[in-house]
Amino acid sequence: LGKILCDVPGINLFKFNDNDTVIPPEKALPSSVFLFDDIATENHGIIRSYFMRCRHNLIDVCYLAQSYSRVPKQLIRDNANFIVLFKQDEINLKHVYDEHCSGDIKYSEFKDFCMTCWRGGRFEFVVISSEHERDNGRYRHGFDTYVII
Repeated sequence: LGKILCDVPGINLFKFNDNDTVIPPEKALPSSVFLFDDIATENHGIIRSYFMRCRHNLIDVCYLAQSYSRVPKQLIRDNANFIVLFKQDEINLKHVYDEHCSGDIKYSEFKDFCMTCWRGGRFEFVVISSEHERDNGRYRHGFDTYVII
């Protein structure tokens, strides 16, 4: 990421190696993007504060995890408004369905939709956007293909 961003004018990359060095959301610059990667076993206190206050401070937050069910539910999973799912096991897929899709679709249909998307290759993914209506962008194959459920 550093190699890609170093030549982009107006973009600065700051790396934090542990939770103790991450600045609080109130001190982050407006229009910042924070990317939390591979932190499933760490203390999530500072990360929770970003999910509580990031919108008020004009900050976007991305949380990358290998296992959906290991991401803390309160404040992180509950406040996610855009979920990108690569191929999941049954347990994680069921968690996503229960928390984000159960009011829209039957589980068997949701699972079929996901499996159809993932059959395209290992880099294929499903997107769930809580900011869109059911048949107008909530469910997607990749970022750009809206799916009507």
